[in-house]
Amino acid sequence: MGRHKNINIPPVELIKFQRKISNSFMIKIRGHSMLPQLMDGDIAIISFEQEYKLGNIVLFEYKKEGQLLHRIVKIKNGFYYCKGDNAFRIERILPEQILGKAVAIKRGDKIIYLDYDSLIYLRIICLLSICVNKFFIKHNYNVQRCKTSFYYKLLQNLLKSKVVFK
Repeated sequence: MGRHKNINIPPVELIKFQRKISNSFMIKIRGHSMLPQLMDGDIAIISFEQEYKLGNIVLFEYKKEGQLLHRIVKIKNGFYYCKGDNAFRIERILPEQILGKAVAIKRGDKIIYLDYDSLIYLRIICLLSICVNKFFIKHNYNVQRCKTSFYYKLLQNLLKSKVVFK
């Protein structure tokens, strides 16, 4: 994907205002960092939550890159560690940087509800995602080599098996 700015949404101030009048809002996804679950052009329904858990796909403000929509792969010492399912780096963020959680995706005329109830599945996804990141670093940030790794292939296959349309 190159740059990680993967969505087209209103400024943070507008999102914070939206939080005061509604519990959710929609954004249009831009980029490929969350393939295969989230695709370029999908509409994500974002919900404001009191707490966020391992495996949640969250919208957050990241440095000067703007807003990202990535999965929480680790929580430690008051930080959330997020990574795109089809990306290779991990972003360390504070809870106050999170703007909401993706709860569903609209793709064409279909709705995909994101399943956060399968705890074992989510833990495996997060563990594999961290392994992809470690492999990426160990092999000098070589994206192509990383895409041929066992971890990356297994992660992508597991994610493809869980996409559910309703």
